[in-house]
Amino acid sequence: MTDLLLQAGGFSAVVLDMGSIAPEHTSRVPLATWFRYRAAAEQTQASIVLLTQHSCAKSSGELLLRFQPGMARRDEPTVCTGITHSLELTRRRFSQTPTNVLPLRKPPQRETVANWRSRTTWAGGA
Repeated sequence: MTDLLLQAGGFSAVVLDMGSIAPEHTSRVPLATWFRYRAAAEQTQASIVLLTQHSCAKSSGELLLRFQPGMARRDEPTVCTGITHSLELTRRRFSQTPTNVLPLRKPPQRETVANWRSRTTWAGGA
């Protein structure tokens, strides 16, 4: 089914949610399948997002992001007021090569860790 979606085109992203599947089952998917999906996505200029509990696409993946479990925020002593989230860029397949050409504008700085906070509705405003 994923092959058909990728080859048909017209989709900017295809998301495969395998997060609830046990690691021993997702690791049975042949590595050639992930490479085939990647090649089809590159031809149609689509993105494939694979959501799993562990890395299973191995070297065919462009990017590996690791979400850390959220930490409960307790701004008040007895009530959970939100969650603090964390994301880490663990692996990137292609990195920018250094060059001697100086850009006119300051280049964006590379970040490998992102943290943000969410707030529950019962905790009130910002």
